Amino acid sequence: SEISDLSEQEVIRYTEDWLKRDLVREDAKGYDFSHGKIRTVAYAALSAARREYTHRRIAEVLTRAYPPADPAIVAHHFTLSDQPLRALPYLTQAGEQALHVRSYLVARQFGAQAIQLLGRLPNAPQDSARVDLNLQLAQAYAYSGDTERAFETLRETERLARMLGDEERLAQVLYRLAQLYWLRGQPDLAGDAARRLLRSAEELDEPRLRQAALRMLGRVGLALGDFDDSIAYSLRYIHSEHSAHS
Repeated sequence: SEISDLSEQEVIRYTEDWLKRDLVREDAKGYDFSHGKIRTVAYAALSAARREYTHRRIAEVLTRAYPPADPAIVAHHFTLSDQPLRALPYLTQAGEQALHVRSYLVARQFGAQAIQLLGRLPNAPQDSARVDLNLQLAQAYAYSGDTERAFETLRETERLARMLGDEERLAQVLYRLAQLYWLRGQPDLAGDAARRLLRSAEELDEPRLRQAALRMLGRVGLALGDFDDSIAYSLRYIHSEHSAHS
């Protein structure tokens, strides 16, 4: 009713007519086309303008749904609508959800879709969004085993963050780089990234990133046999952790 601007009574009347003609079927979940080919024909009969408009109306209704609709479904409809860039925040949410449940390949797909959409935009105002999506995509690449693509994405993201002069996002890139070097068994490079991260975290006064850098430097010291450094960084980490909870 909301999508079509028809009254509820009109929607019911049409639905009952379609049931009599065996175009739709009724089950415990609601209504659906009685055959996939009917859906295909009905969809193809719409003009491109009507399809895009309808997808947008569906997406807008879903954004107001309670409980909240699946962001992947909202993104799907916005992507096919006449306002595809409105899919971006929902693609990001869908990617974050996929990462949370360790569906890394799915997260990569959502990230790639979002970056493709960003390519339609004019210049700088959306560059920070590109950094955020790249960080998400790099994490998905790393945890799905494609570390080369993860490094490639992070290097591009570091360059972009520096170009923007965005110290907060640059710190996030350094955090991911340190993690990735550690996962690849390169503690010396992980240490370099962690030291840069520590400097950024202290300048930004960002306790979470400071703790992450100190924790990584403690591990790196152990891995490289620099036990004095490891103890010093570990003590700083413990003190920082205690201060954060005081």
